[in-house]
Amino acid sequence: IAFTGKDFGFDSVNGLLEKAAYARREIKENYEKEYRIFDESLNRKIIKEKKIESCIRSGFANNEFCVVYQPKISLTTEKVVGAEALVRWNSEKIGKVLPDEFIPIFERNGSIASLDFFVYEEVFKFLHDSIEKNLPVVPISVNMSRFHANSVDFVEKFDQLIKKYEIPSNLIEVEILERSVSNGTSSLRSIIDGLHERGFKVSMDDFGVGESSLTMLDTIPVDTLKIDKNFLREENDWERTKRIIVKIVELAKDLKKSVVCEGVENKAQVEFLNSINCDVAQGFFYSKPLNPKEFSEFLTEKGC
Repeated sequence: IAFTGKDFGFDSVNGLLEKAAYARREIKENYEKEYRIFDESLNRKIIKEKKIESCIRSGFANNEFCVVYQPKISLTTEKVVGAEALVRWNSEKIGKVLPDEFIPIFERNGSIASLDFFVYEEVFKFLHDSIEKNLPVVPISVNMSRFHANSVDFVEKFDQLIKKYEIPSNLIEVEILERSVSNGTSSLRSIIDGLHERGFKVSMDDFGVGESSLTMLDTIPVDTLKIDKNFLREENDWERTKRIIVKIVELAKDLKKSVVCEGVENKAQVEFLNSINCDVAQGFFYSKPLNPKEFSEFLTEKGC
């Protein structure tokens, strides 16, 4: 719902439709609400989003994006067995922008495709340079947004780029979001099959909080399940949450999939995950996301 008039500010019909559509989008993100009125808080939010959107082109032109790496640690050996590549944005015009703020905007306007391939190329460059300098390397996981789920040439473009930097395919894992499955399984299955044929591993990110059903584990052949960090939030009923995590790990093991748990922040969580045979942990308990130099030093120090 959007209002116009002396108490709300006068708007054109198109302006009202835009505001009403924005309010409706907010309902989709919170199913407990049956309606949403476009008010001042939404107005501030849309102004901020438009400001972020207006800076995207200059962000790419001015090299304002960078890639950081969050280590993944084996719970049995405590060695570094991988890392996830994450993107950060420090805009000259609006300062640091959080991924939770800019990623949804990039997904809506299609800029996410360019951002994804920027990240892929930065990761491939980093691995190439590390190998050339005889520095330690581990497999790096990169995110594939659901924008690519219906792309007919994603696998080919991805494979061509990694070949450009002469990176072995076993050093790259592609992470798909569980909610990408809701876009349809046939095209996504084709992409995953294509990645497997070329030697890439595939993991399912944010497992347990998406919109898809458990049947997708049978139709989408991923190698790894990543348990979403929301399961480890302090406000959760920890005893109940533990039972859920136990069942996820058991299910993954029965299906011959490895398990990574995100958001690990304390020793108690590590001990619990180790006790239930979870394979890998990722989170601030071990390390924050690190820039390339810091990550190389972390690998040298911790071993891999």
